[in-house]
This record gives sequence, C-alpha cells and structure tokens, in this order.
Amino acid sequence: MPSVSRKMPRLMLVAFVLSSPGPALAQQPASDSGIPSTWVGCDSTCRAKRANPKPELVSPEIAQTGEATVRLYAPKAEKVTLGGLKAEALPMTKGTDGVWTYTSAPLKPGHYSYYYEIDGVDTLDPNNLWTVAGRQRVENMLEVAGGEDFARNDPSIPHGAVAEVFYRVPSVAFERRMRVYTPPGYGLKTETLPTLYLLHGGNGAEDEWGTIGRAGFILDKLIAEGKAKRMLVVMVDGYQADFRTPSGASPDPLTAEMLGAVIPYVEANYSVSKDAGDRAIAGLSRGASQTMAIAREHPGAFGYVGIFSFSRSRVNPLRKEMEGLKSEAEWTALRDTLGKAKLVYWTVGTEDAGYPDSQKVWALFKANNVAVLTEARPGDHEWAVWRQGLRDFAQKAFK
Repeated sequence: MPSVSRKMPRLMLVAFVLSSPGPALAQQPASDSGIPSTWVGCDSTCRAKRANPKPELVSPEIAQTGEATVRLYAPKAEKVTLGGLKAEALPMTKGTDGVWTYTSAPLKPGHYSYYYEIDGVDTLDPNNLWTVAGRQRVENMLEVAGGEDFARNDPSIPHGAVAEVFYRVPSVAFERRMRVYTPPGYGLKTETLPTLYLLHGGNGAEDEWGTIGRAGFILDKLIAEGKAKRMLVVMVDGYQADFRTPSGASPDPLTAEMLGAVIPYVEANYSVSKDAGDRAIAGLSRGASQTMAIAREHPGAFGYVGIFSFSRSRVNPLRKEMEGLKSEAEWTALRDTLGKAKLVYWTVGTEDAGYPDSQKVWALFKANNVAVLTEARPGDHEWAVWRQGLRDFAQKAFK
C-alpha cells in the first residue's frame, strides 16, 4: 500500500496538466468525473467542429452534370487558388462572408485530387477528410460519379486487401515503404501467384495507385469477372530519397533496388512465383520511363511490361535516341532486349503533350520490327487514362 500512495499524487498531477491548457478552462466547473462540464458529451465530431471555423460548408459538392464546387472559409486571406484539377493554379472567388469558391467545368467520371494555396501556402480542405499523399503535399480527393464502374468499389464482389509494408535496403539509411495488394481470399488456400510491380508518376508516392488510382478495386473487379488472373500487386515508392536529398539521380537507384531488394523481399515473404515469366512491371509517366529503363537494363527480368503515358519530359529524348539508331545491329539489339518480355504494352492519351513523340517512337518501332503493342486512347496526362491502362494491361498479363 505505501508504494501505491506515493504514485497516486503524481498521476493526478499529470491528469490535471493534460486537461488544463489555459486559465479559462481551468476555472470551468468540473463534472463528477473531474472533466470540465463543457467537455461532457463532446465526442470527436464535436471537437472537429471546434477546429473548423465553418463546419457547415459543403466542400466538395459534385453536381449531377459533373461540375465540382469547392469552398474554403478564409476571411483574412488575400489570394486563394485551387491546385490539382488542372496543370495551372485556378483562381477562387471570395464572397462577402469570407468564403472562397471555385466551380469547375464538367469533369469526366472518376477520382481527382486537389489542394488550396492560401497566400502562397499549400493547405488542405478542412471540410474534406478524404486525402491522398504525394511526394510534394497531401491533397484532398473527390469523386465524380456516372462512369468508370471498373474502378469503383463494388459491394457485391469479394475484395482483396492493400497492406503498408516496410522493408530495408542495405545501402539506404532509412526505411523504405511499399503497398501490397493481395487478392480476395489470399492465404486461405495453397497457391502460387504472379506479381505485378506498379510504379507511380512524378511527384507521386507509393500510395497513389491504391487511392486515386483505385488499383485494388480494379483488380477485384477483373478477378471477380474472370478477366484477369489472381495476382499480387506491389506498389513501390519510385523515389529513393528521404525528401532532403535531391531526386533524379542518374543512374536511377530504383533500378538496382527493384532487382536487389524489392523482388527478393516479395518472393521471400509472399506466396508468389519466382519465375521471371510470372513477373510484370508497369508505371505511369515518370514510372513509365523507369519501367522502360528497367526492362532495357535487365532484359528478361519481367515477362510483361506496361508503359502508361511515358513521361512528357523523357519521351522526347527517347524519340531522339530511337532516331539515332541507324544500323541494323543497333535495332537488332533493341529487338532482342525488349523481345525478352512476352509483351510490351504502351498506351497514351491523344491529348497528352507526349503523344506526338510517342507516335514517332511507335512508328520507328513498327518500321524496325520492334514488338510493342501500342494503344492511343482519349484523354490527357491524367488518371482517367492510367486507370484504364491498368485495367487493360492486367487483362493481358500472365496469359
């Protein structure tokens, strides 16, 4: 008993300090439980409203015709813009009530991300708790209904799971992270699955394919309909840096990491095939250029290769490189390299700034008998194209 009596006052003191952020609160009458009376009955929703000066604002608001309206209460701000929906910042209009508003033109069905810039500082929408992380910032998400059923949560079918997985690379001083999709019922029976390694785009992160990219829902649907094989999908962080180190090193360290760390980890910890023919790799934009580099530097390491909208800044140098191949020996070497894969698939939107260069590369491939399956589709450099790309590539892989 003496030891208990010595500890009790110290515990009470800690409780008092934690519940007393200021003199005004400390002077409030307490309930029988010792909690200030103004706190009684105030759950997390109540406290969230206290932290949001305009909790009644509806943001985002999606019209049936596809227009998205976002609202932000910032009465003291001098300038507020909306980022994410377009390449350029979109000006928002301030009302007399201090609420800034922006309404888009009709958006195509699908998922989008956005953020605010208030007087030069990026911030989230406090009325929207649906977010996606990237390399530069966390952004809010919104959904425009009316299409893309292939990428939506279908409650009538079985669903897989997406796990957050940490691993270490011997040459890297910090933990690396990836997301791993396992199909419905994984682990309930003995099976050996193929693996798709999926890379994000520039300024993105490994969580984007699973959130705004809807990768898990896309695979759930394809598997349920018998259009794709059961597979593992490994979504990798394409930047090997801790946000303090400049990215874009050459050669790209991800190439060595994929072969030396990611694949060995997955094949040691999951029930997957170790046969190269049962591996696929695909990526969007920056991840597409990384995918092509890995396929060329390690021919035969992947049986299926998917290029979704080759990076706009890198497809022009690729086109110039291809135009510089003059001898039959050079083209034979490229044919043999890419030919080690059972399929190389390349898709891009017709409104994409990289589309003209992509067309020229495709023409050179065709003229020189380089086996690449190409597909142009409506759209810009956007998730609407990349989600469709994943849907179509997943149906072609592992056949």
